[in-house]
Amino acid sequence: MTETPQRGGQVQHLNPATLHTNPAFTQVVVVTGAVKTIYIGGQNGVDAAGAVVGKGDIAVQAEQMFKNLEAALAAAGAGLEHIKQLRQPERDVSEAESEAAARQRRH
Repeated sequence: MTETPQRGGQVQHLNPATLHTNPAFTQVVVVTGAVKTIYIGGQNGVDAAGAVVGKGDIAVQAEQMFKNLEAALAAAGAGLEHIKQLRQPERDVSEAESEAAARQRRH
């Protein structure tokens, strides 16, 4: 974790141990000041080592993506109930059903 003081707030860069470490970006950025905002890098169906989980099975990959999202939120002191915007692009419309089912299991 690194912290950068900003005018009237702070910026924290977090890379939780349970998420794959990517040298190109930080998994979670928390900005605090008058309010707390959490930015999470794109999560997908990979484990902490970066290996694809459930290769060829979008349902298994969607479950892993949500596990990763929950871990990222937890590192910032938040949960799925705090999400205000979630973008989930699909390559194929048929993937939307599996991803929606994974999301519903968490509510």
